Amino acid sequence: MSEYITHLAVFDDCGRLALHSPEICRAFKENLSKHWEVARLGSITRGGDRNSVHFLNVCRDNWQTRKDGDFIEEKLAFVSGWRCHNAADRMFKPVYRLRNPEHYLENREGVSDIRIYHDVIVFREVYDNGKKEPFLPSFLEFRMRSHPAAEDVNVERTEDLFGAMWQRTLLEQHSFLSEELDLDEQLKLAFAHLQDLYVELKSYAEAYYHPHPDKLRRFIFEPNFYDRSDPIIKLARSIQEGQTDAIVLQSALEAARSQSQYAQALKWGYRYLKVSSDYFERKISEKKYRTLSDLDKPHVPKEIKEWLETLKEKS
Repeated sequence: MSEYITHLAVFDDCGRLALHSPEICRAFKENLSKHWEVARLGSITRGGDRNSVHFLNVCRDNWQTRKDGDFIEEKLAFVSGWRCHNAADRMFKPVYRLRNPEHYLENREGVSDIRIYHDVIVFREVYDNGKKEPFLPSFLEFRMRSHPAAEDVNVERTEDLFGAMWQRTLLEQHSFLSEELDLDEQLKLAFAHLQDLYVELKSYAEAYYHPHPDKLRRFIFEPNFYDRSDPIIKLARSIQEGQTDAIVLQSALEAARSQSQYAQALKWGYRYLKVSSDYFERKISEKKYRTLSDLDKPHVPKEIKEWLETLKEKS
């Protein structure tokens, strides 16, 4: 999994833009509206680059004959979330390394500070400090202080317990856990697919309630991470509020090219949804779809990787 607030927000906003757009096919729009939560799950899940084409082929080849229980609609929604996840990755993974190189040079465990600060800003701006679904205002709260049970339990141990339960729930969904395998084989597969829980919510709470001025400068203000005055962001917020906005989508997309990083991520994600819609309708070939979706490109350009290696050698 890749459960970052920014990944989720990029999908939510790109999905809103897609529903608003005349360029996205009707099947995509109706399916997205029907299975929004499934698409959200896709937006925080890895593997989209490797599997999007296969899933899209399955969906479009079986669309007309789909029926309840074959999950064709859910797969299409999941792909929509995947594509927005990849857009966020391609926009921000280079930024993380350029703005917070010490984390990657030292191979630190856990989430980089810049990811945390991005997520905190998005939590404030896109989700109105947790007042907008799917969050709650207490989501980044220190030790869940507002919860009536917080005084009666050890919050940190409870968080660890629920983290383990969440991993167990995810493992139970895997198809490799089969009665045909003996226990030793199942355990080997389970541990091979187990991902450590390395996201510390207390770091998020610290950044949310007591942001460090230098980190705000380096990660948010200087690189212009988020600007609520950008037309594409204003359009997404107005759709979120259920309002009809006078902003023209195409003009907003064009302007986003030179605006905040978040605006550029929305432009990228919308493009991925648009070309996925075109491919689903067989308007473009698989080769063109791969090209327009950047499926054969690395998330972090070679130049940035080489720059980091140079820094590592100097240190």
